[in-house]
Amino acid sequence: MESREQIIQKEAQIQLLTKVFKQDQICFKKCIKAAEKRLTEDQEKCLKICNNKVQVAYDFLHKLNDKALE
Repeated sequence: MESREQIIQKEAQIQLLTKVFKQDQICFKKCIKAAEKRLTEDQEKCLKICNNKVQVAYDFLHKLNDKALE
């Protein structure tokens, strides 16, 4: 049976993951206004920055998960 602390940690991780997904969606909507066959340079740059931010958040989430498993 999980301790109260483990349950709280898991809930915090779920909340963080939810925020990461929302950030990804927000950035995509911000970067790409309409469906196009090919992205512009500005759209590509915007998406790269967005993806980097999302990757940092994923990495942080994995670190939290690793600490919780120790």
